[in-house]
Amino acid sequence: MKSSVLALALYGVAADQGEDIQCFGSRAHKVTYAHDGTTLENINDASIEVVRYPEGDADCAARNDADKPFCIGVNVDDSCEHNAGILPINDLFECKNCFGGAETDLYYKFEHKFLKLQKVEVGLTNTKIKGALEVHGHADFATDIASGTIAVPDKEFSFSFKAGLIPVDLKITFPTSLHYNLGLEGHLDAVAGADLDIDFGEHYLRWTPDNGFELNNTGPTVNLEPIVMVDTGNSGADITMGIESSLQVDINKVVWYHVDLAPTFPSKLSFESHWFNLFKSNQICLKGDMDFPISHEGEVHHTLLGKDIVLKHFGPADLLHLHKDGLIDKCINLAASADMTV
Repeated sequence: MKSSVLALALYGVAADQGEDIQCFGSRAHKVTYAHDGTTLENINDASIEVVRYPEGDADCAARNDADKPFCIGVNVDDSCEHNAGILPINDLFECKNCFGGAETDLYYKFEHKFLKLQKVEVGLTNTKIKGALEVHGHADFATDIASGTIAVPDKEFSFSFKAGLIPVDLKITFPTSLHYNLGLEGHLDAVAGADLDIDFGEHYLRWTPDNGFELNNTGPTVNLEPIVMVDTGNSGADITMGIESSLQVDINKVVWYHVDLAPTFPSKLSFESHWFNLFKSNQICLKGDMDFPISHEGEVHHTLLGKDIVLKHFGPADLLHLHKDGLIDKCINLAASADMTV
């Protein structure tokens, strides 16, 4: 990758250029910049690049605020690994353990020459998402299937710094809502769902006047662990949870890029009685599928450094679609006390 500083130096216009290390939590990023002009108002040519810089992590870790991770997410605590609280659904159900936390590295670059935007790039790399969808249901009777949506509070990351004279403002957010279809078939007090561990892949967007938008995306990998815990019960349940979420980065009112996620996990709890076999315990089994469409969208804004540029937009466009039948499959044996209706 050709250095932005070198590119401007060849034109002989760089009045200020240099490098700086910015700490996003304990994750170091190197900022390389160059621009002409001696005030923000008379800058015509400028270049900024922000890349991950692991060599600076030790210095960032020594900072007083580095004990908190660079974390974005929904209903997630400061560790980025646990829920921030139970989410109520209705009188019979609650999201006992529902959260999503993401840690990511940022890539950003723009070049602005002769009063025109020449290139802008943004990317999210090394993104890891950890979360859970675990629902607690409890009743002594059958219920109709209830459907609805829960708005989930999100944890955003925002950061501002200067590259020479140029202010840089970035914001990464993860707005999310949960959708549910839940119903009980009879007496049951149980927790069911799944814990999720997602390697989200690499996602880049580039725009130039000649080529328009160019995209580079790799597919995610999803690891899922089914969760079933039963206090008492002798019936099943319909438990379908879905997510509408968007990993969003907006930089400097120049470019934004969204990767939109909409996974659903249609699942069913079933009670399996083995009263005819004294040597086999009754069981409750959780079985379900995963459907996971992913799309993306981006935009180059209409102003840069106070000067008008042409608005460019793409999407939303389908990125990929993951689907796996039978991904959720777990049975647990019930103690005699758990099989009894109370």
